[in-house]
Amino acid sequence: MPGGPAFEGVGIRHGMAAELGAIQHVRATPGGYELEVIGGGEARGFCGSGLADAIAVLLQAGSLKPSGRFAVSPGPDGLALDPANPRSAITGADVDLFQRAKAATAAAMAVLLADAGLTWADLERVCVCGAFGRTLDLANAQFLGLLPPIDPARIELFADASLAGCERALLSAQDSEMFAALAGEIRPFNLSLVSDFDDRFIDHLRLRPMQ
Repeated sequence: MPGGPAFEGVGIRHGMAAELGAIQHVRATPGGYELEVIGGGEARGFCGSGLADAIAVLLQAGSLKPSGRFAVSPGPDGLALDPANPRSAITGADVDLFQRAKAATAAAMAVLLADAGLTWADLERVCVCGAFGRTLDLANAQFLGLLPPIDPARIELFADASLAGCERALLSAQDSEMFAALAGEIRPFNLSLVSDFDDRFIDHLRLRPMQ
């Protein structure tokens, strides 16, 4: 399922796509935080992986509670990871939007597993695609409950999965047969018709590993 708009630019005060100037990784240091910016230079905002890292690091430091609330209110401008750069700030609203997006994603995965009669332990392969598939820190994603608690070796990152699939289809001599075969294996699943989806969504709102 596409998660880019939910985790990056849409609704996040300093959210942006994974492009030049985006904070893609955050690490705690004895004196504060180390920000890894795409292309180097001054940070312009957070892409999805940087936002996930920032929230995980703040949670581990005790600055954030599992409920998503700040232990001490940072004020309306948020908590700047780089005090000299206001665009490195995380606000309470940012954390709330991240929680809602990750809860919806996790709930959807849980519904699909239940429909298939499987558990997290049964998963042999999880593919993370798109911008997340280029820079996502798996440990932080699992710590927050964005990815299931399985062996990280079973999680594969694919930055350009959609583009690679299109190229394969266009260059294949059996393109029509390939599309027909794939279409035959796909079953639409309408989450709005799942009676307990809201309950699953609420179960995954807190910032913690998936249960």
